[in-house]
Amino acid sequence: MPLIITAGVGFVLIVASFIPATIGWGEVAAVWFDILAGVAFILGGGNLLKVQLKKISDQSAGWGYALVTLIAFLTTLFVGLFKIGVPPAENQEFFGQNFVELPLDELPESQTFRVDGEIPWREVEPELPASVRRQLSEEDGQLVFRGWINGNQVTDLKEYNTTRAWYDTVDALQEKAQPPGPVKTAVSYLADHEALAFKGVMSNDQKNELLNMDGGEAWKSAIEELDQESHKTTEVEVTPPEGFEVPKSLTDSKAAEYNASEKTLTFTGPMSTSQRNLLMKQFPVALPMTDEQRTEFRKEIESRGEPFTEKQVEAFNKVMDGLWTVDQLIELLNLDDDEQEQQIRDNLEQVPAKNLAEKLTEDLKEDNPLTAEQAKALGNFLETQPTVGERNETIYFALLRGGPLSADQKQFLLSDIQAEVAWNAQIVRLFEQAHQVKYPWSGGFNDQGTAFWWIYEYLFKPLTATMFSLLAFYVASAAFRAFRAKNVEATLLLGTAFIILLGRTYVGVWLTDWVPDSLSGLRIENLAVYIMQVFNTAGNRAIMIGIALGIASTSLKVLLGIDRSYLGSQED
Repeated sequence: MPLIITAGVGFVLIVASFIPATIGWGEVAAVWFDILAGVAFILGGGNLLKVQLKKISDQSAGWGYALVTLIAFLTTLFVGLFKIGVPPAENQEFFGQNFVELPLDELPESQTFRVDGEIPWREVEPELPASVRRQLSEEDGQLVFRGWINGNQVTDLKEYNTTRAWYDTVDALQEKAQPPGPVKTAVSYLADHEALAFKGVMSNDQKNELLNMDGGEAWKSAIEELDQESHKTTEVEVTPPEGFEVPKSLTDSKAAEYNASEKTLTFTGPMSTSQRNLLMKQFPVALPMTDEQRTEFRKEIESRGEPFTEKQVEAFNKVMDGLWTVDQLIELLNLDDDEQEQQIRDNLEQVPAKNLAEKLTEDLKEDNPLTAEQAKALGNFLETQPTVGERNETIYFALLRGGPLSADQKQFLLSDIQAEVAWNAQIVRLFEQAHQVKYPWSGGFNDQGTAFWWIYEYLFKPLTATMFSLLAFYVASAAFRAFRAKNVEATLLLGTAFIILLGRTYVGVWLTDWVPDSLSGLRIENLAVYIMQVFNTAGNRAIMIGIALGIASTSLKVLLGIDRSYLGSQED
């Protein structure tokens, strides 16, 4: 039976690969095959447990290794299955919002909206999109929507039917099914989760607006709970960067407050990702340098250690040439006014690089203000440029590839990025503590920092590397004992093996480092890559085709009764 299932799935997948109309068959077959494979792995795991437990209970030869294997298996299974230490996935969490459970029928009756129109009939997939299925219905020639519609729901509805009349109906529904003015951008309802959500800190006006709706006790209780949650404060001790100030937008909304005497940063309510990024943005953008400034910067680095080697000079210049220039910014802003362009050039030499976009826009406001589109383009451009710390870190690693650096040079180039990383870690801690987790298990079991990831990185990988290192010595010694350059084929095999072994280690890089760049293809590490990608790939393909044909041939013989499987038959 397993062989028949495998053969059937394989046949369907082959047909689906050549006939587009049967692609759906292949997808269904692959899903069922994955289910069967999952069952097989579970049975295999159970069999492993049985074998190892029997060996341990009988204390037969190797029972100590069996005990270690069993403990490792169960530990890995436990931390992976129960996602120990797994943070919630960012793309599934609702950052900056608080939630309370509220059934759909507990929404105020005044928040049920009606527009003229009918749901169009579709022969293929006639059901409405899942995102609106609970909230949207049709009554007496009208669309009835309970609650408030969001942008994703509008998109789903427009994809449901592409006629002009339906688009107009959806637009009318979108315009009508919105929360009232004071809470329009703050409150939302997630029907799939049966949860009422509020973004940010709830003001008294917003609270009164929501309480004055014609909702029942459950509605009023939910609003009170949301109000309490939105005013919760989170406090962490921080070591702020020099000249730290809470961004004006956060102080105006009373969301964040810094106590300089106690060095504590307090945040009220849930923190959104934009607020987190705003608090992180406390370090200056690396400004363009003139040739004289670049020379002085290079001399300052060299004064803290040895002069640069030729490769280090080349690497330094390459990094500096890759940074943004004033001309790029001027071209992006598409300035027609020469006076405005000159003012930007002058200001870039005087304005501090911290909050550069805001300060440039403010300084140009009086005489030569930027348009809204230009100000947005300026902010987006500078947002993607490296900070001083990021620039110096890039320079450090580029220089390190060209030669050694002194401890003083390392400290000079990495001190800024170390301060940035430390500050960002403090803000992330505040961000996580202020967040109300919606789906605690939504992250991947093998995400970086989880218990499963730790076991894999610091136990499994070192053990695997150790095992394969030992095997490599055995295989290499056996290969060199067995290989004899008796003919052309054996000589090619011996030479290829020698190149691959050297190309996989630093010895190969060191032996042919002198080869010029114009002949870099002759370096051992590049030869090894070429051999593996071309000759080895061709050989593997031939082998795999042969294996596939052999398996298909053997399977057909067994299925047709021409030959017997290695398991024998019932007559044996």
